[in-house]
Amino acid sequence: MDHFDRIVAAYDFSPNALHALAVAETLATKLGAELHVVHVVPEPRLAYPTIELGSFAPPLIPESVRKEALETLDEETAHLRRGVHRVRTHVLEGSAVDVALADFIREIGADLLVMGTHGRTGLAHLLMGSVAERTLRRATCPVLTVRSPGTGSASSVDDDVEAVDLATRRREGTTPDIAGAHLRSPGPDGSSEPSS
Repeated sequence: MDHFDRIVAAYDFSPNALHALAVAETLATKLGAELHVVHVVPEPRLAYPTIELGSFAPPLIPESVRKEALETLDEETAHLRRGVHRVRTHVLEGSAVDVALADFIREIGADLLVMGTHGRTGLAHLLMGSVAERTLRRATCPVLTVRSPGTGSASSVDDDVEAVDLATRRREGTTPDIAGAHLRSPGPDGSSEPSS
């Protein structure tokens, strides 16, 4: 497998993101990679976006919101510094989370993006869309999406680094085109079947 120098974990303070962060931590530790934990603060949508405010426009995201997000991010990732020695936290601003993440991974030359996904299907997916799906389409590196807690354990990722290897070979053009791949982690009972 290629060497991964920079792994980015998208983190929105949700249980899904916390589970994905555990996976990213496992991978960063196993691969000796630097871990960048990123939170995106969405810019508010303006009611009248065509009005030109010029130099009188206040910042879209108040500095206090940005500072609070960074403090919370640092608190929630403090435990990572005990296991993964190279951890950096970032708070980004953007009108769309997928665009902000794609720009960030391109800027730092990330080798892998790990993010949580709700795994919605059907009408819920059509109505709400998927940040993970939109990010996957924009990303310039492999993206590992991690389903909600309860569908597998983070420790099982240690045995399934082959998924990352497959994504790497795809990036290098040594495998056929892959629109998506799903890696099923063992459930609490050890089976790979979803629980009913």
